Amino acid sequence: MDLRTPFRTRPVVGDLVIASAIIAISVIGALTVVSNSEGDTVREASGLWFVLLVLPGLGLVFRRRFPMSALVVVVVSTMAIWASGLPDSALAATVVIYSVVVYGRPGVGIWAGFGAATALTLFTLLGSVTDNVPYFYVALVGLCCMTAVAFGSHSAARQQYVLEVERSAAEAEARREAAANASVAEERNRIARELHDVVAHGLSVIVVQSAAAQRVFDTDPEGARTALGEVEKTARSSLSDMRHVLGALRASDDETLRPTPSISALPELVEQFEAAELDVELVVDPDVDAANGALETTAYRIVQESLTNVLKHAGPRTSASIKVSQSDRELAIVVCDNGRGAAADTADPGFGLLGMQERIDLFGGTLRAGARPGGGFEVTALLPLKSALS
Repeated sequence: MDLRTPFRTRPVVGDLVIASAIIAISVIGALTVVSNSEGDTVREASGLWFVLLVLPGLGLVFRRRFPMSALVVVVVSTMAIWASGLPDSALAATVVIYSVVVYGRPGVGIWAGFGAATALTLFTLLGSVTDNVPYFYVALVGLCCMTAVAFGSHSAARQQYVLEVERSAAEAEARREAAANASVAEERNRIARELHDVVAHGLSVIVVQSAAAQRVFDTDPEGARTALGEVEKTARSSLSDMRHVLGALRASDDETLRPTPSISALPELVEQFEAAELDVELVVDPDVDAANGALETTAYRIVQESLTNVLKHAGPRTSASIKVSQSDRELAIVVCDNGRGAAADTADPGFGLLGMQERIDLFGGTLRAGARPGGGFEVTALLPLKSALS
């Protein structure tokens, strides 16, 4: 067991030990004054003496919590002891001067310690003139008090440095934790977008095709068989996409979570929706060349989500049109339909539009979605070709 542990965990224990030792030294010194070596009384002892001898030690007990008050008690009582002709080693004064520099207010404690050291030194110098106090003792008191100021200044500076280091470390740790939380949230949102795009699109097509197959199951078995074939095809495609996303989650940090669909895959996407009885017109300008995999994936997902919303909200016998164009500065995607525009009337934009907005925000683009004046719904997305992700 480390004998220093109680003093480190409970500083007041150490202060009590120091105070007791100084009081004992002072009392023993006083006994040499009131009696000689043979035990004869030389000077009548006074109760006030012992009160004065105890005060410096008691002042050290609260030197950490109330350093200025402890300084006043110890310095005044030490001067009173010297004025009474009793011996005192000035140990308590040295300790309290060190304490006020270390535990006092920055800038104030050091000046208070320096003032106390100066006052004690001048008081002993005055005693050398009036009571023949040796100059050696004057020099010793001055040296001890000034040394306490110097050591206290060093300790205070070191403690301040340690506090600054700890504060900087805590702030750095907080920044790292915030960055980690932001990164986790960003990855969670990205995964949610990918899963939504895959699941919502696939299930919407499956629901429509299943309903169509059930509708014509008795009257048109061949049509029902075709619809069920599309259900199987869409389910397999969605399952493949799902495995791609989940596989990316298990991959190493060097691998990307971005799926592979691009603008060139839009015709195949349109075929899936047309098989679900949605009439779709696709127009892609020949000069479209985003030359950016992430940008093309975002364009694909925007078209996919827009057509999924048409399939879910626009109603039966709806047609949609898609136009993808590119200028020198941005890639434009416009998806509109002639349905009832139910999505425009809902107060909740849903995860689909939210996911589209998040994707577009990554590129610093803009998204406009709302009901068309002549009926239907329109989604317009503008993606800058030169962005933070390019």
